[in-house]
Amino acid sequence: DLCGRALPGWFAPDIFTQGAVVTWWTMISIAAADVGAYFTGKSFGRTKLSDWVGITVSPNKTKEGFLGGVALCSCFTTTGAWLMNWPLWWATGPLYGVMISLLGLLGD
Repeated sequence: DLCGRALPGWFAPDIFTQGAVVTWWTMISIAAADVGAYFTGKSFGRTKLSDWVGITVSPNKTKEGFLGGVALCSCFTTTGAWLMNWPLWWATGPLYGVMISLLGLLGD
């Protein structure tokens, strides 16, 4: 077992449970949504999100930024779904990304 010889005993691959990996990947995907929203909004943002959806959120958020955040977050979650062998990863990954992006927006 190469992994057992190359790594110290406390760093065994089985210490990372699936729940821990999903939690970690979710947090990374939320950060990706924020980064995608920021850079897309700065580059292409024209329509205020509050005018588009009719609710008041942070005053500088734009529709284009939100969609950029959803796109990048969905890329991250789809990659994670594929790596973690989720069933129907090509559908559940992007759906999870959209859900995380919406919840991240509401949490802001």
